[in-house]
Amino acid sequence: MAAAARLVCVWIYTNRVDVLGIEVLEIDPHIEEKLWAKHGLLFGDVEDVLQDEDAVVEHTGEGTHEVYGRTGQGAVVLVSLVRKGEGVFKVVTAFPVGPRRLRWFENRRGRR
Repeated sequence: MAAAARLVCVWIYTNRVDVLGIEVLEIDPHIEEKLWAKHGLLFGDVEDVLQDEDAVVEHTGEGTHEVYGRTGQGAVVLVSLVRKGEGVFKVVTAFPVGPRRLRWFENRRGRR
């Protein structure tokens, strides 16, 4: 039996308004489904965080980043990304932050 093809949703940005210079953002359909089912987040919420002017970016390892920012509804969300190439990133996960990370985000954002 042949292996099933893996579909990846690719969103192409026409400008660089996001915090990491993302030109192409990929997300696997099962990750997009999990974001909604487990965290009540849509892909648009991820985009909001990445375009938040007050977002805080943490480089968590080689090619990996955590971006803390607000959605259009004002919720603070952590988006975990992996860099796949120049301007190309993939969403690993995203979730609303709890009280401890919210305080951290507010403190970091206030230092600018």
